[in-house]
Parts: sequence; C-alpha cells; structure tokens
Amino acid sequence: MNKIRKALSVSAVIFLVVLFVVISCGRQETPSEAGTKAAMGAVAPDFVLKSVDGKDVRLSDYRGRVVLLNFWATWCPPCRSEMPSIESLSRKMSAYDFVILAVSIDGFETSQLKNIISPNHYTFTVLHDPKQNVADIYLISGIPTTYIIDKDGVIVDKSVGAEYWDSEDRIKQLMSLVE
Repeated sequence: MNKIRKALSVSAVIFLVVLFVVISCGRQETPSEAGTKAAMGAVAPDFVLKSVDGKDVRLSDYRGRVVLLNFWATWCPPCRSEMPSIESLSRKMSAYDFVILAVSIDGFETSQLKNIISPNHYTFTVLHDPKQNVADIYLISGIPTTYIIDKDGVIVDKSVGAEYWDSEDRIKQLMSLVE
C-alpha cells in the first residue's frame, strides 16, 4: 500500500511540475510590445502574406472595406467545420464592401496548402502564415480565431472558436458595419 501511495505522490508532483511549466510558458505581452499587437478598438496591425495563388496580400490594402480575418489550420477540426459557413458568408456579402481573409497557420509549403484546399473552391482569399509571424502579432493562442475589422481598419470584434458565420446575427452585425 505504501508503494502505491508513494507512486501516486510522485505522479502528483510530476503532474504539478508539468502544469507549472505549461502555465509559466504561456504568452505574456510586455509593455514594450504594447501597440504592436492586435487589440480591440485599435487599428489592426498591418501585414503582408502570400495567398495560395502566390500573390502578396497586404491588410491595409483593404482599408475602406470590412474585413473578416480568420486564423485556422487544415489539421483543426473546428476550423474545417466552420469553413462552409465562411464560404456561405462570402457569397452572401459579395455585393458589399466586405472581404474575408483566411490565414492558414499550417507549417508546410504553400503549394501543399493549395492542393488541400483546391477541391473546396473557396471564393474568399486564403493566405499562408507558415512561420506564424502574423498569428503572433494577432496573439493567436487557439484556433479558429477570427477578428472583424471595420472600414477604418479598427478591430471591432474577436471570436475564439468555431462559429456559424452566415448566421442571421453575424450577418446583421456585418451589415451594420458595411452600410
């Protein structure tokens, strides 16, 4: 019985040490980083990423349009599950000053990403951030994470987790921003 208790105690200590290491390694913003990271009510940090079509895409080029900026990965089931609603939203909002930029954080080559997503025939722009530099600026700690950026380039909403982006509530929210 003492051996079992001792083994459980050792296991508990190991668990607590691992938990402490995981928590202490979490992302923390230092005062010197303030202003360089994404924040609600602030202008969205600008970036340039390659699209899966090989074009450079700069966020600031979309000033004057509402932007849905979605961070995702092909290996993420919740990300993949929300993609049909993002595609539906793209089609429903195509007549408005609205754009979707879906930023994949997959670590492989852009050509591989293009091959994976091509069968889906997305009408929105898919960008690739394989080193997660932009994801870091936007403080992405879980995916999917989506930012809504207004026509002035200001972050007005952030959502972590999969959503139905073509829901009536989300469309009303976006319509209020494009009108």
